[in-house]
Order: sequence, then structure tokens, then C-alpha cells
Amino acid sequence: MRRLALEAGVPDSASCWTRRLNTERTVANLRGRFARVLAVSHYYHNARIKLTAAGWHRVLHRACAKPPVVAEPYFFARECEPT
Repeated sequence: MRRLALEAGVPDSASCWTRRLNTERTVANLRGRFARVLAVSHYYHNARIKLTAAGWHRVLHRACAKPPVVAEPYFFARECEPT
């Protein structure tokens, strides 16, 4: 995704590439650094991003996993558990 963004003309200084395990912490670290955000994640995670980044201009894009994520049923169920 980074390569595609750079090829599309997005300067590296305007991006923050992260692989975090905690959405709340990631959003907290990025607030104030960017006015807008393009979040790229698996479809089952986009609802959590929407809720966590409420009030922040964001665009979500579904990532394509190749090969498919073997643990997808677990990850999907984890998104549905109460907090």
C-alpha cells in the first residue's frame, strides 16, 4: 500500500504507516498530526476504525489479503465481542 500511495503522488511525509494491535492507541497517536486519514484495513476491522476515529475526517479502504487470512473467522468474531 505504501508503494501504491507513493506512486499516486502521496508524499511520504504525509503518511504514517503502522501495524498496531490497538486501534484506540493508534488513533490517539495520530490525532493532531493529520487533518484527514486514509485507513487501510481488513473489512471486518473497518467498523472499529469508524467508531474509534469518530469526528475525524477519515476514508476507509478495504485491504485485500493474499493469501486469504487463515484466522479470519477468529478475527471477525473478535470484532463482535463486547468491550
